[in-house]
Amino acid sequence: MVQAFAKADIQATDTQGPEYSVYIYHRPENQHEGQNDWEMRSTTYDLNAAINEAVSLHESEGYRKVEIKKRLFDPETSAVKDQVLKVFMHEKVDIPLEAKLALCSVLLCVGVLSLVYLGLI
Repeated sequence: MVQAFAKADIQATDTQGPEYSVYIYHRPENQHEGQNDWEMRSTTYDLNAAINEAVSLHESEGYRKVEIKKRLFDPETSAVKDQVLKVFMHEKVDIPLEAKLALCSVLLCVGVLSLVYLGLI
């Protein structure tokens, strides 16, 4: 009897089609203490709705990363797995302080040498 219930539940899941979830990943400065860095924002059976929401969240620039995941059911193992379909990230290049200082030193030396070459010093 339990197997019949489990099979009926699985069949209902298969007829609904795949489920799409939108996940957001918070920036460290926006994250509250004790909060996960990620959060599931919404779930839908409509891929276009998931894409539209993910694009809107990405364009708001309020999050470090936005992902769309597709939930898949594997009938052989009776397990549910998530597959990442699309990742939206903002490429923020953070140059280390040492590199900034080295670049400033090189530019300062070039400036001084050019002044010496021109005879202004």
